[in-house]
Amino acid sequence: MSSRSIAVPALEPRSFDHGSPQEPSSCAGLVRRLTLPRIMTIFSGEANVKSKTALLTCLNKRSLLNDPDAGERELITAGDRFMAEGMQADALRFFSKAHHTEGMEEILSRALQEGDLFLYRAAAEALGRKPEPGDYREVGRTALEAGKLFFARAAYREASDESMQEQVEQRIRENGFDI
Repeated sequence: MSSRSIAVPALEPRSFDHGSPQEPSSCAGLVRRLTLPRIMTIFSGEANVKSKTALLTCLNKRSLLNDPDAGERELITAGDRFMAEGMQADALRFFSKAHHTEGMEEILSRALQEGDLFLYRAAAEALGRKPEPGDYREVGRTALEAGKLFFARAAYREASDESMQEQVEQRIRENGFDI
């Protein structure tokens, strides 16, 4: 194994202190505000407790999903919070357990718009649907437009669209990936 040294430019202290402690964009201000109790609060999931989008800790999430007596409203609220934070896969789990069709439909729609094949498939399954080849082609198209080449390839494979699958594979190779 050969060792290579990498030249790293020296950073002056002011490089990280471009603002006041009150300025949210200031790294120095952020570091000053991140005291140990604040860090523990963030990682324990207690941050922003008053916020409508406060998320559950992983243990609380697991407990709620495994609770046979969990209320529909509580599950939907948790799902809405995860949706608000862009965590659609987690939201889907809560909506599915609550049998909240409207929430699952929203996730299905977003997955299609974002070209997320795996979330689309999971949402369709939660709704009791089997996507048609045309659905997969649409997911593949939006994935391709978003530059999600591997999602697009998988979607076209599900649609049995060999021509588009080959085109996507060519783009993948052009981007330097061996497939």
